[in-house]
Amino acid sequence: MGEVNIVLKERYAKQNTALLRCKIMVPGLTTKEILREVEKDGRLSGMKILFLTAVHLQEAEEEDLFAFKQVVGLIEKPFSV
Repeated sequence: MGEVNIVLKERYAKQNTALLRCKIMVPGLTTKEILREVEKDGRLSGMKILFLTAVHLQEAEEEDLFAFKQVVGLIEKPFSV
């Protein structure tokens, strides 16, 4: 992870953040890299992750995301309320 991402990870850990809203397509990182970093940091083990995407994911890709216990949702954009 890049230097900025390490700083953000430290900030989330200190604030005891309960939910991380994250885009599927993050420049310089894959979704799995983000999930692995959160998973291996014990301070973030209780954090839930909600992904947003403008790209339609195949069912197999969604299943891969939800294989991580911390992923609680996937919202495809555009969406309306």
